[in-house]
Amino acid sequence: MRIIGICGPFGSRAKQLATLLKEKIEVENSVTLIEEEQFCSPDFELDKDGLLSAIHKAEDIIIVVGHFLFEDATLREALEIKVFMPEDKDSCLCHYLAASQSQSVTLASLLQEYEKKLKPANDNRINPSQGYADISVPSSNDFRALLSLLHSAVTSIDEAPKQTTGRSSYGFF
Repeated sequence: MRIIGICGPFGSRAKQLATLLKEKIEVENSVTLIEEEQFCSPDFELDKDGLLSAIHKAEDIIIVVGHFLFEDATLREALEIKVFMPEDKDSCLCHYLAASQSQSVTLASLLQEYEKKLKPANDNRINPSQGYADISVPSSNDFRALLSLLHSAVTSIDEAPKQTTGRSSYGFF
């Protein structure tokens, strides 16, 4: 079982990356995509136990995507590869508005929600967790290099020799 966590602020393209990675890996392997928002209340309280339970029930390769994944030490420890996608504040707002335009809400209400709820969560909780990431990759429209890197890391990890002692298993050290 391999577990990848992809995290980023509201308005980042973390979910898009997670979906593309799932599509790339599932050609050869079984992949489960778990979205943190299924375990998050409207006031951003995360059901960590529920999320951890879902992670442990899944098999093979698991991709967990969300905003608050790296805040909790227990969750961080469950993730073998942690990817953070920082995004500047203007881009976060633009992506949030673009993603929300299909909803029947006014621009004023979207801006108010972003300013009062999402931006403070980004600034005070999500962005500070970037320091826990193994890989920090600014958002882009082209994920090909990152997808190849992550695909390689996830699918070749099982091929690496297991070390049970401090010595190399190749026998030349």
